[in-house]
Amino acid sequence: MLFRVVKQQIDTISRFNLNDKSWLENESTFTSVPLEIVLNELENHFNINIETKDVNTNLLYSGGFTHKDINIALQSITVPLQLSYKIENKTVIIYNYGK
Repeated sequence: MLFRVVKQQIDTISRFNLNDKSWLENESTFTSVPLEIVLNELENHFNINIETKDVNTNLLYSGGFTHKDINIALQSITVPLQLSYKIENKTVIIYNYGK
């Protein structure tokens, strides 16, 4: 059995694809991971700061992003969750469409 720790809670993972080699392709992939964790990973890969405005960072995200292009990476995360973003220098602000 596999597990991960998120916010000091143990979460079991019933499916884990050992053939997933996305990290070799300079990509990160996630299955039902809180948005907060995904955004932290994005910050690390692009050396940026991310701020959220009226965004539930506990939403579960399944998908992935490239490590090669910040705009494509941000779109890969924000579009499925109906969020938007703007980049100001080294800070990215993520917000709801309607806000």
